[in-house]
Amino acid sequence: MPISIGRRQFLSTMSSLLALVGLPFTGPPGARAADVPLLQILRDRYPRVFAFRQAEVLANLRDYSSWDTALRPLAGVVGKLIPEERTDTVTERNIRYFRQFKKRYPHKVTLLHLNGRSRLPTFETEGWYAGWWLYQAGTLMVESLTRSATRISVSDIGRFELEADGFGNLWEDLIITARKPNGKPNFAIVEHIRLVRINTAASALIVRRGQYGSIARAWPAGSYVAAHATEGPYFPGGQKLWCYNLSTLSPRDSAGRHVIDAMIDGLQPRFASGGSLDFLDGMELDVFSLGGRRTAKIDADGDGVVDGGIRNGTDTYVLGQVELTARLRTMLGPNRFLLTDGGLGQRANTADVNGVELEGVPTTADFDIYKWSQALSILRFFQNHGRSPVLSYGMYKFTPPFDPPTRFSAFRLAMAAALFSDSAFTFYDEPVPGSTLGLKPGPDAGNFPDVFTIWDEARGGSLDTYGWLGRPLRPAIHLAEKQPDLYEGAGVSITDDFIAGVKGAAVIQRVSTSTGAHLCLQAKTADLEVELPPVSVPGPDLVLVFDAYAEPLGEFPVTLPRIVTVTVKMSNGSKLPILKVPVDRSWNHLVLSFRPLPSGSSTFCISAEGTERLRLRRIKAVAFPDLMYREFEGGAVFANPSDAPATFDLGALCPTGSFRRLSGSPDQDPATNDGNPLGSTLTLPALDALVTVRS
Repeated sequence: MPISIGRRQFLSTMSSLLALVGLPFTGPPGARAADVPLLQILRDRYPRVFAFRQAEVLANLRDYSSWDTALRPLAGVVGKLIPEERTDTVTERNIRYFRQFKKRYPHKVTLLHLNGRSRLPTFETEGWYAGWWLYQAGTLMVESLTRSATRISVSDIGRFELEADGFGNLWEDLIITARKPNGKPNFAIVEHIRLVRINTAASALIVRRGQYGSIARAWPAGSYVAAHATEGPYFPGGQKLWCYNLSTLSPRDSAGRHVIDAMIDGLQPRFASGGSLDFLDGMELDVFSLGGRRTAKIDADGDGVVDGGIRNGTDTYVLGQVELTARLRTMLGPNRFLLTDGGLGQRANTADVNGVELEGVPTTADFDIYKWSQALSILRFFQNHGRSPVLSYGMYKFTPPFDPPTRFSAFRLAMAAALFSDSAFTFYDEPVPGSTLGLKPGPDAGNFPDVFTIWDEARGGSLDTYGWLGRPLRPAIHLAEKQPDLYEGAGVSITDDFIAGVKGAAVIQRVSTSTGAHLCLQAKTADLEVELPPVSVPGPDLVLVFDAYAEPLGEFPVTLPRIVTVTVKMSNGSKLPILKVPVDRSWNHLVLSFRPLPSGSSTFCISAEGTERLRLRRIKAVAFPDLMYREFEGGAVFANPSDAPATFDLGALCPTGSFRRLSGSPDQDPATNDGNPLGSTLTLPALDALVTVRS
């Protein structure tokens, strides 16, 4: 009996078959993820590696054929396709190359990289209401100003400062506004100016008038002057980026429109059928937070007073981010990806967001790898809780001045975190300094070498195969979880003595359920802060193992995680680096490692934003490094994020398997990836990992 299949099923089947043998699938024009049963990056084959913004830069350095040849071994591309942040790496070629790539390889993911916090003030902002930008709290002019004057006397010179940007330039963007009858700034009547010098003694600003398309006006005494909240510039000769006022308190224009309305208006036609970006599988919002330095000075409601975006204890900027991602989800529809930056201080509403980008594993500044378990926890959380289809990825990247020379061990640890958490992976830094060198601040900014090198571990060295490790055979294993508990079970049973040892301004209760006991903590006034009972540690490694359940903050959606902070206080009062992890209203299993500790008494300090209850259970403290391993069909991965060499007993851990090292490239790390078989044990150097092939 003949079998009948539909057009979509036929195209999907052919796409999958051709992808397995590495051939392009030339499906229908504009084919998207919705037309393919499973993108390569979502298939259960690891490592799931794609190209980052190298795709954006190289599009302007190579013809399409050589660009395609370099990138097609990986699972897709992400990059800037519109010049909202920089103009030196974005031309018409970016969209043209990405579109052609998606047409040839519909099983490969294509994503837009978009700044989620700011944009160039001259990028598609004609007619924008000035109140849509975010400002620091300002002050008043004490004298009138003519159209040609360049010196402004102000009542509070302390509102302004000049700091050199990444290229050594000293300038800030300011705004002058009229004032409403109630004394508040009137953002309908404005002039943008550039501050070039501050005369502190005279309380005067030296400025350039009529900037960014605005017209120099005559201003009366008492007019309002404030500094834009900015970042950048990100390339030589570039402008600073102006931050959006995403706060729900933000001033609105005469039609009641918010900056989010303007952002959606700019993106929606591009993603609609027939639009310039209609072929994309989705987008990633980079830098999706304000950061502490900006928050300390901002005036979110536009009344001229510092408020940090907080009203009645609620972060209205985060509420605005929730609204933005909800609107973007509606715009993108259910089948496209929406990712946000997952770094510190940034969090995503999992009702709308498929996952996060973790730019830098552990972070872009953690050269000593103190926060590896934090990175692993963030990736795991969003893999477990992101909107389906889930997609999160870790990235290997350091930024100056923490940018080291090529460090293969740090790369392997970053990739191991992705493999242990079922995440995708990409890299900014390459084994040979490549095209992204020019995207970073510093002396090489704007210098884009025409080089792209894939790390050996990404394609199995001489195997040169995407997804060469295959499927995972079991979850990743923390060896520390099998070691003796310093609390001797008291934190699992939640004994009376354990509860008596918990300190803090909180209501502390033991709750018994059918699944066991847990510790219920609720702050009495401000944010929750408690200390667990101290433990005696021989040093230098300490691991905290526990499950956490966080009741949502009342003013936010239940799908927005809370941030739980954990550190270790030593007997001398000093503390180790703080780890911040997302926790939601389900039991989240956490394994957090700390180092180095001296021998003696140490105390875990746990805090959480808000007064809502935080529940902890199965609490263990282990004096052991956070050694990990995981077996796959095609190999195994081992990690040692500690300061001393560590030995893995392969016969005990993987009794049915034998492994060998990758056969790597001579210009990468041939001393590690020499192709030799492993014996019954494996000794890993400090702060290193190894990705092996099954023999």
